[in-house]
Amino acid sequence: MGLGSRQRGRAQGPAPTRSGPAATTTELLGALRHDRLAIAQQPIVSLADGRLSGTESLVRWAHPRLGLLLPGDFLHLAETVGAMPALDGFVLRSACRRLAASPFVVPTSVNVSRSTLLQRGFVEQVLRTLRDFGVAGDRLLLELSEQLTLDDLELVRDELLQLRRAGVQVALDDLGSGATSLQHVRMLEPAFVKVDRSLVSGVDSAPHRLAAVARVVDLARSTGAAVTAEGVERTSEAELLLDLGCERGQGWLFGRPVLQPATDRITHHGDDQRPQERPGAQHRREPLVGGGVPAREAR
Repeated sequence: MGLGSRQRGRAQGPAPTRSGPAATTTELLGALRHDRLAIAQQPIVSLADGRLSGTESLVRWAHPRLGLLLPGDFLHLAETVGAMPALDGFVLRSACRRLAASPFVVPTSVNVSRSTLLQRGFVEQVLRTLRDFGVAGDRLLLELSEQLTLDDLELVRDELLQLRRAGVQVALDDLGSGATSLQHVRMLEPAFVKVDRSLVSGVDSAPHRLAAVARVVDLARSTGAAVTAEGVERTSEAELLLDLGCERGQGWLFGRPVLQPATDRITHHGDDQRPQERPGAQHRREPLVGGGVPAREAR
């Protein structure tokens, strides 16, 4: 079965298009050097009861000329100049800093590029960062790209085992339209797989997407992985995804990415521009408040 890919760290909803002058590699390297990037958090919820089960840490760039940029606007620059390990390291440190400052114990996910994962010393970097901020390994989930080949997975098998022993979980990102096979999933042994948003959007009205999601769920079940559906926007989608066997959901139905200080406050107000009234917003009966927990739990 073919499985899929998206731009890493993109908001789980339609992305705005950008025209006009583009950012430059020099500007990006300067932003990395001087900590001009930022992190947004997006909630991940249990589809069965709407409770917060995690967040995803998503990188943003407050560009001095172009305004707030999403990853699709600058990841290609980072890849071109070999800056993905530095970018991934920034996201990892920022996520752990926020975890250390947050009273809430749900884990956060960070994306890890192929070049970062294959870089010598990656495991030591992750474990050192956890120690530096006093964060337990089970509060961190690494989302790995489906671009990894079987040879790549063979190379990093021992490193991933080290991380699992420290409690760090692994997810395989963006399944749905690429080249990931059952062998990929079995070799990686992820705790979670994430269904690509291209399949989730309109799953309640497109039989071919419904069948594709069902195949991904079957693949995950065969390896013991839980399933997170990305890009959920409507109640009808969420209900159908739950019936198909997806345990968790992420998308604008539950909350948009939120730029925030280190004290973790997840709400439905995000940095990606969109009208406040969202389709299916009634699915979450109680608003998310500090830390993203339902209001009844925060009282």
